[in-house]
Amino acid sequence: MRYAPGTFNAATTKVNVVIDIDENPATGSPGVDSGCVNDAASMGLDFLVNTGGVLDGENVYVYPHAGGTACNSWGPRSNVGTRTLVADGVDLVVPLSALGDDPGRLKFKVLAATSIPTVECPTCSTSVQDYMTDVGSAPGQVPTPIILF
Repeated sequence: MRYAPGTFNAATTKVNVVIDIDENPATGSPGVDSGCVNDAASMGLDFLVNTGGVLDGENVYVYPHAGGTACNSWGPRSNVGTRTLVADGVDLVVPLSALGDDPGRLKFKVLAATSIPTVECPTCSTSVQDYMTDVGSAPGQVPTPIILF
């Protein structure tokens, strides 16, 4: 993930990648936001990948959807590694085995928020500040990989 120069803060920028591995909006958690509204017609979230901010820090966590079509019903998170800081952003590596052995074809969107810890809520984040691809546009897709022998 790369941000406009000067907008990425390694201590407070939280990155969430929402992933629809079966490319079916009728399965998983609906939509790409905590209200389960934005893009519910095009995304059914099977996994969340989170890093950054006060809750996740340097670690990269994968949260599986707990099943059904319940909004924001997530199973236990698993740590799949650490992020790599680069100029104006981060690089993440998530093994396909952490995504239910997905073959590499999926829909995704990236959400950015800022963690603003307070005494009342030390792990809180702001609401989503931006989406890539933007809300209302088609989700990004990673094509099925080509294997050369």
